[in-house]
Amino acid sequence: WKNEFIEFDLISLDKAFFILERYYNVSIDVNRNAIRHCMVRSRYENENLETVLIGLQLIFEFDYEFINDNKILIKNTRCST
Repeated sequence: WKNEFIEFDLISLDKAFFILERYYNVSIDVNRNAIRHCMVRSRYENENLETVLIGLQLIFEFDYEFINDNKILIKNTRCST
C-alpha cells in the first residue's frame, strides 16, 4: 500500500481498519472481535479516508464519526458470516 492505492484482497475488516490506521495515520476505535469474520475485497486509488470509509460503510452498514482529525469511532457494524 506504499503506492497510491490500497487494496484489500479478501481480508478481514479488522485487518482493513488496521491498514487504514497506518496508511492515513489515524486511530480507528471499533469492536475488533465483532468484525473478525467480516471479509472485504476492494481497491481504492488516490482516495481520501472519508471516501474509503463511505465505500466500506455501503458494504458493512456501519456508522462512523470523526472524533477529531486523527480519531474515528466505528459503531453498529454488521456483516453476514
